[in-house]
Parts: sequence; C-alpha cells; structure tokens
Amino acid sequence: MRWSIPELTAAAAALATVGTLAWGLVRPAAPDAALAAPPAPLSAQARAGHTLWQSKGCSACHSLDGSGGRPGPTLQGVVARRGAGWVRTFLVDPQAVSTPSGMMPAYPFSAEDAQALVAYLAQPAGAGPGG
Repeated sequence: MRWSIPELTAAAAALATVGTLAWGLVRPAAPDAALAAPPAPLSAQARAGHTLWQSKGCSACHSLDGSGGRPGPTLQGVVARRGAGWVRTFLVDPQAVSTPSGMMPAYPFSAEDAQALVAYLAQPAGAGPGG
C-alpha cells in the first residue's frame, strides 16, 4: 500500500492531535506555587527556639506540625491566636496568665529564651530548622 503526501500529512496531524490529547490526560498538573514552594528557612532566633523546643522536651506534651505529645495543647498557631506577648509571659511564668491548676510546669526560661521560642512557634506550619 502506498500513501500519498496528503494522506501522510493527514495521518501525521491525526497522530499529533491524539498525542496532544493523551499527554493532557497523563501529564502531571502544574503544581500550585504555594504548595510547591519549600518552607522559608528559620531565622537565627527561631533556630535557637527550635533548639530549646528539642532540649527542653516540649514535644513530650505539645504537638507542632502534627507531631508531638498529647497531654498539653497543640502549639500550632498559638502566637497568632494569643499574641507574642501572652506566649512570652506564659513561658516565663505560666501561672501569671493561666489558672493555678494549669499543668504547665514553670521552666526557668530567660527573656531571651522565651523570645526565641516565640519566634520558633510563630513560624508557619512546616517551617523547618534548616537555613
């Protein structure tokens, strides 16, 4: 069977159309820029807060980014909900801003340590210590 030039051109165009349609079905969707962007690296102060979070064992009672303990409340978004000043005061003297029966032990956080923890807790979900 011999193909004429017009028949070959038509067949090639048909294949190109089918290929384009098939590629549209199987190609991955363009990622949402907000979802695909890596988290911003933490500031030096927030990294210091992350170190304190780990060394003081905060995750034994509190969760952050979906991991951690359950006895205490999640601290995801606590700075946005309560404000930096409230969180800083709570870290230095929990009884000053909560009921005396609160379970949070009083840690001897310095003002600098409390501010570092506030900086760490104020980071958006998924922000990591790298950077």
